[in-house]
Amino acid sequence: MKILTQKRRGAEILKFNAEITASPRLCGLTLSLSVILFILPLLVSAQQDYRVVPDVVYGHKAGMALTYDVFQPADSANGAGIIHVVSGGWNSRYNPPDSVVANYKPYLDEGFTIFALRHGSSPQFKLPEAVDDVILGTWHIHGNALQFGVDSTRLGIFGGSSGGQLALLAGLSGEDHPVSAIVAFFAPAELRGLPDFMKAMIPALDFDSTLAASVSPVLFATPDDPPVLLIHGDKDFVVQLWQSEKMYQALQENHVESRLIIYEGMMHGNSYGAKGKYYEEATRETVNWFKQHLAEKNKTE
Repeated sequence: MKILTQKRRGAEILKFNAEITASPRLCGLTLSLSVILFILPLLVSAQQDYRVVPDVVYGHKAGMALTYDVFQPADSANGAGIIHVVSGGWNSRYNPPDSVVANYKPYLDEGFTIFALRHGSSPQFKLPEAVDDVILGTWHIHGNALQFGVDSTRLGIFGGSSGGQLALLAGLSGEDHPVSAIVAFFAPAELRGLPDFMKAMIPALDFDSTLAASVSPVLFATPDDPPVLLIHGDKDFVVQLWQSEKMYQALQENHVESRLIIYEGMMHGNSYGAKGKYYEEATRETVNWFKQHLAEKNKTE
């Protein structure tokens, strides 16, 4: 392997430049390449239809920062925001914003600002701690929404699997609610009576069983809750359908505006929602739910 010192590298660069200057053909080629390299970032920037504010800190834990990323439409923002709880198996992975923005395109295209909220992850942290993180983060977004051009009364929240469970708890718990609409995909809603084998398989579930009621969304339904959309597949063997059915029943009994969509043949998805052939329809239902309940007219009537 050839390793150049800074001094030698500089000498070789000067020599290379001299060779190019001496050759009109190479000089013309280099000029063309320079123009392309100068213009390309401008073209990419012009085509980019979103802006990113990365790593907004909403708290600290075990010497580490708790953060979320903000994705804003470049044009035509509608003044409403949607919180996505980044979580699967109560593990909240970080991904560079540009690598995940495609998942938010259906929402950005409608003018929504997206807040990708991360929590302390399993196995280091257990489920009750993740709940605390997401509630803290949701209220932080609510309190700072205006900085990102978002009306705090027009915030929604969604997630899939553990992200759906955390979204439900963030939106339903407490006397005041930081969000005005919720969407939960195949969410565990009843955490009481978990079998030991599940605790062995999923480290986040290995917590004091006396706390199970405090992390079970099915117990948090009250008449003043924001509208809730539940989406589940009848072939989901990871989180069974009865979880959403029980959540829907609790919401209906408390006269909360709610809807349960069951897709025939759909299996478990991921943090962003449904996968495969169900993705487009389920995403469209989600976008429409937020458009319906976060519309500006709903907050001015």
